[in-house]
Amino acid sequence: IDYFDQGPQDTIPDKWKTRKLYQHVKDFTLVRLTGEELFSLGKIFAEKLNFSVGEVSVVVPLLGFSIPDAPGGPFEDRKSDYEFVKGLRENLRPDISIYEINAHINDYEFAKSVFDIFMSLLLKQNNEKGEKK
Repeated sequence: IDYFDQGPQDTIPDKWKTRKLYQHVKDFTLVRLTGEELFSLGKIFAEKLNFSVGEVSVVVPLLGFSIPDAPGGPFEDRKSDYEFVKGLRENLRPDISIYEINAHINDYEFAKSVFDIFMSLLLKQNNEKGEKK
């Protein structure tokens, strides 16, 4: 969620050339989103999640959303990344939990946290179904 895709670097429109760019391969360039754009995405995610039924949780990696956004990477910008979380928090229904994990999206710790949270929701749902019988 921290970038959008463009073609080769020499085809990037002038309005985006001042942003952080990451040439993934010759014909594929990533353009870093701004904090304002990430806030808007957080709001959009929240609005869509607000339509959910049942218990829902959101798990967010605080140390980066993509490979170039990893600590020390060319897109590292925690202040802008946190704007996504802020957009979520300000627009999400109060009953939807947000878990902020101090890990990168590709770290084992983050994957394990997502798994654990998912399993707890699944077990809770299964227990509630069992109680209704």
